[in-house]
Amino acid sequence: MTGNPVTPGFADIVITGALDQRPSRKPDYKAETLALAALSDALSDGPAGVLHQLSRTVLRLTGAGSAGITLQEPAGMGLRWIAAAGLWAPHLDGTMPPPDGACADRLARDPVLLIGAPQRAFPTLPPGPAEALLAPFAVGGAQVGLVWAFRHGAGVGFEAEDARLLKSLARFAALVRHMALALTSAEQRRVISDERLTALARASSDVFYSMSADMSELRALVGGDFIPDTVSPSIDWLRDYLPPEDHPVALLAINEAIARKGIFQLEHRVRQLDGSIGWAQSRAVPILDAQGEILEWFGAASDVTLRKQAEDRLRDSEALFRAFALARSDAIYRMSPDWSQMRQLEGKAFLPDTSAPGGTWLDRYIHPDDQPHVYAAIAQAIAAKAVFELEHRVIRRDGSLGWTRSRAVPVLDDAGRITEWLGSASDITAARQAAQAQAEAEAALRASEERQAFLFRLSDALRTVVDPVGIMVATSALVGEHLGVGRCGYGQLDETGQLFTVKGDWTDGVMASHAGTCRVGDFGAAALAMYRRGEALIIEDTRLDPRLQGLAAIYEGLGGMRSGIAVPLVRDGRWIACFYVQQSAPRHWTAEDRILITEVAERTWSAVEHARAQEAMRDSEARFRQFAEVSPDVIWVRNIRSRQVEYVSPAFAEVYGAQLDSFVQDSTLQTWLGLVHPEDRARTLANVARVEAGEQVTHEFRIRHGRDGGTRWIRDTDFPLTDREGRVQRIAGIGHDITVQKRSLADLREREERLALIVENARDYAIFTTDPEGVITDWWEGAEAVFGWSRAEAVGMDARVLFTAEDRDRGAPDTEMRLALTTGRAPEVRWHLRKDGSRVFIEGALTRLGTEAAATGFLKIGQDMTDRHRAADALQASKARLKSLVEGIPQLVWRACDKGLWTWVSAQWLDFTGQSPEDSFGSGWYAVVHPDDHAEVRRAWDAATKSGLLDVEYRIRRASDGAWIWHHSRSVPVRNEAGRIGEWLGTSTDVQALKELQEGQEVLVAELQHRTRNLIAVIRAISDKTARGSDGVADFRARFHDRLAALSRVQGLLSRLADPDRVTFDELIRAELAAMCGECERLTLRGPPGIRLRSSTVQTLAMALHELATNAVKYGALGQPQGRLDVRWSLDPSGEGARPWLHIDWRETGVTMPPPGTPPAHPGQGRELIERALPYQLNARTYYDLGPEGVHCTISLPVSASAGPGEPHA
Repeated sequence: MTGNPVTPGFADIVITGALDQRPSRKPDYKAETLALAALSDALSDGPAGVLHQLSRTVLRLTGAGSAGITLQEPAGMGLRWIAAAGLWAPHLDGTMPPPDGACADRLARDPVLLIGAPQRAFPTLPPGPAEALLAPFAVGGAQVGLVWAFRHGAGVGFEAEDARLLKSLARFAALVRHMALALTSAEQRRVISDERLTALARASSDVFYSMSADMSELRALVGGDFIPDTVSPSIDWLRDYLPPEDHPVALLAINEAIARKGIFQLEHRVRQLDGSIGWAQSRAVPILDAQGEILEWFGAASDVTLRKQAEDRLRDSEALFRAFALARSDAIYRMSPDWSQMRQLEGKAFLPDTSAPGGTWLDRYIHPDDQPHVYAAIAQAIAAKAVFELEHRVIRRDGSLGWTRSRAVPVLDDAGRITEWLGSASDITAARQAAQAQAEAEAALRASEERQAFLFRLSDALRTVVDPVGIMVATSALVGEHLGVGRCGYGQLDETGQLFTVKGDWTDGVMASHAGTCRVGDFGAAALAMYRRGEALIIEDTRLDPRLQGLAAIYEGLGGMRSGIAVPLVRDGRWIACFYVQQSAPRHWTAEDRILITEVAERTWSAVEHARAQEAMRDSEARFRQFAEVSPDVIWVRNIRSRQVEYVSPAFAEVYGAQLDSFVQDSTLQTWLGLVHPEDRARTLANVARVEAGEQVTHEFRIRHGRDGGTRWIRDTDFPLTDREGRVQRIAGIGHDITVQKRSLADLREREERLALIVENARDYAIFTTDPEGVITDWWEGAEAVFGWSRAEAVGMDARVLFTAEDRDRGAPDTEMRLALTTGRAPEVRWHLRKDGSRVFIEGALTRLGTEAAATGFLKIGQDMTDRHRAADALQASKARLKSLVEGIPQLVWRACDKGLWTWVSAQWLDFTGQSPEDSFGSGWYAVVHPDDHAEVRRAWDAATKSGLLDVEYRIRRASDGAWIWHHSRSVPVRNEAGRIGEWLGTSTDVQALKELQEGQEVLVAELQHRTRNLIAVIRAISDKTARGSDGVADFRARFHDRLAALSRVQGLLSRLADPDRVTFDELIRAELAAMCGECERLTLRGPPGIRLRSSTVQTLAMALHELATNAVKYGALGQPQGRLDVRWSLDPSGEGARPWLHIDWRETGVTMPPPGTPPAHPGQGRELIERALPYQLNARTYYDLGPEGVHCTISLPVSASAGPGEPHA
């Protein structure tokens, strides 16, 4: 430019708003992407010359007459034209003054300006401009230049698309300027290289990245608002950014680019910032060192998702819409321009269909509460002609309420008017429910964590409290403060269950204490019923709770209570205590409040019971010592580990005549045995060993008295003391001096003779006599051992004391004596009371002494059967548990005697076979065993008698459908003490599925071997056939490679078991036949496309078609010049079992068949596959016939319920 124009002041001629009124062409994203890629390539060599190329790009993309770039001079001295193209290119490097104030404000505010009469600002520059577009750009927040385009002469003005392009290219100009400024310092070149990528990405709509020389590592990536950034090197970039399906293509393009050290260029899919899949046009150039080796790669990727979507929309039509509706699982709909009518809706399994236009769709589909939100979103979308997108509730096909994500786009005519709306509705009910469930679970987890933290604090606080009342008060204080209530405490019931006592509670200082006693009847009948059932009483307002009708004043009289929770504590079916929290105002109690209070009540009551037990133990120990100090008997405790006596009562000194202190200091077992008479030591030591083994033993032995040297008799009652696990830790005993009794035996001779026989044969029995009124007159040692009373205590005592209170209330003692008096004997089988209040179960009898008229009293003999009685109860409980186990397991359980004669079967056997127990006993169970398996079962039973194990598989008929189901039966014998088999206990387990898998595996292995041989034969046949039809080696190579590629595709289909995309039948049959004959004119295929096959169906069906095609090539229609093959297929949507069925008809004609009787030329494994494997594995129906003109085969099989055929093949 040779002269300066006038100051560019054109604020008053800005007409940018006119762009919205002008028609505009559709964006050409592909051209824009290629242009940016070319600029990126040029930029990789440095910013020099890039702005000139940018000017030419503006000229080309906008169709302007002139285009260029001006930069701000230092210190704001003006603008310099540093790049220009078109008619004003000769004015390059000229300068102009800076814009005036108003113009500068518009340039700073608007990204693009349209100037209506630019010749006023440039009157001296020919040719004169008619219209101008200006796009300012900035670096570091400061405006540094303009990108401009001018149209000269009258004609078409700029469009909105030109403004969009200029704005995009202005961002690139900002990047170039930024690079030029940064590269002024050579030592910062490496840093600038990194910043170049970031700046480029932020200044452009593109993504920029750098990679290692072999592209295995992504070093940096700035994804802008398109894809996620990578700020540190990553070797997992392929997995992170590209879907797995695009990996092979990307790797192939990478390897090719590396091999030729040239530009990498590929259009592929990527994962966008929001996790969705978009499209990118990626282009990278290698950075080479001085030797020409690749140092790294620098690249850019443009977001072409909109272009891809635009291309898809260009192909939109009613047929495509229909195909789209069939192919998607979402509901698809069409709406009128104002949404007043729903023109069509394909609801799939989600929503009811609408096939005719209707205006009631809102009430039919949308939840009433969501209709205002839907109305508002519709109005907003119509006003903006923008996408309608909303999540809301809908009424689903089954009438239930669901959630959908609805999205609709407007379809515009050439004038920009909305002609209709096309939309889809996704079923997000499960996601919404899952999110709600997750939120609830997280809330429950937080509540549980807070509850556990409080319970930990409670445990810490109670660890040092040993007093039961102190535990109650401490717990009440912690709970009350934690929940912010007015009062909290524990109350207990008396033995009658009528009085409720609170010994101590906690209050907030406002509510009064509730300590004291009240009658439980004051709580009301409803509350009492709940407490006695163990149910918590939850009151939110005493005045509004119907259960407390008429009782509100009483509750409020208890310190002003208006709300509360009371948790009863029930033991052995009896309400014994209650933990409560109360408040003087109404309160809504949350579920977490209820759970916390219940857990605190249980835990604290356990702590209270433990404290009471400890307190009772201390009291018991004190009473024991008090009793032991005054008892005439020797009471002792010995540790079985150390053999040391831990306690011995003072009576030891009198009974044994030894010094108590010296004995305690040397109180080993051997020391004590030294006091025992030598003749009694071995027996005494054996009795001690019995006690240490856990047995209670009463035994007598002699000692030599320490003071007078005389012999004395001691009766020791020894018993084990166990820990909580039942292990014996100590033994204790009571030694009674029976020397006097022994010396008085002569005086008791007469009485001994009368009872000698009884006493000699019943030493372990409780034996005593009474007078006719029931007063005890004699009391033997067995009675003392069983009941605990000594002879001195028992003689003269009423025998009714031995009966339980309930038996005494029923008059059982008197009834028993009357029966014995009249009949001579009354059975005695009942619970009795011991001296210590415990119960003992006695089996025996009461016998009259003398005649009925002159009875002198009664003799009572009873055996302590407590252990056996409890064992019988335990055995009964064990049998009940075993029964529950046997009836609960999924196996069929049975019992049998020898030779498999059954004696018992479980309920599972009866349900499965339909037999009654009687039908299955003995050999009756063979009736439901498959006849072919009888011999094997009998052989197994014969062998089991010798081996001690039954292990056999056989089929059992299922009653529900008559099917024969394979079972694996195992049994082991139950032997008696002599080692002889008493019975067999066994189970039968369903192994039908395992059998089917094993059989299927055998078939597949055989087919794999066969298919390998056939594949080799097919390749040979393809080679021969291709060679015969080829013009030369090059032609043969091309044809042969095409055939092998088709065959490879078929083999790929044969193994597509894990592919998430369903294989369609037309794809399968075409791939198979393409491999065999290519574009064969003698082949006809007719049938609808797009019939999707089940994943479990593809491989077996593909093998069958492969066999048919192989045989056709080797022996049939595709191997003989006059032969023809016609394959037809159809879909029956409502076939057998109300499922879709695919029907295939394979018919060969014009085949020269061998004469009848000629042995087959091949082993027929393909036919075996069709006639055996397909019905077995796919539940198919097949027909295979070798007719006079060739093979005719039909196959019918069920297919995917979502199979949706398109237009039929001609």
